[in-house]
Amino acid sequence: MEFFTNNLNLLVGGGASAIALWLLKLVPNKAIKRCVGTACYWAGTAMTLGLSRFSLTRSIWNKTVEPYFIDLVDNVVGEAVKSFIEGLRSDK
Repeated sequence: MEFFTNNLNLLVGGGASAIALWLLKLVPNKAIKRCVGTACYWAGTAMTLGLSRFSLTRSIWNKTVEPYFIDLVDNVVGEAVKSFIEGLRSDK
């Protein structure tokens, strides 16, 4: 009984970690990735088609704004996600 009481935190923490790992393995990451990818692709398509067909933005969107906007989003959001993932993996 003394062993159990002295190591209670270790036993509870180990059990909680095992349960958390088991729950994380149940998350369907591929399905989530597919849904997020489809939604973002749809949003990007809707945005670019909408702005290239709207009468006020039609003349400048494709030639002037769109290339710079794509580069800005790619550089800012893409690099932020890439660096965030690198930071999460830094403890290996």
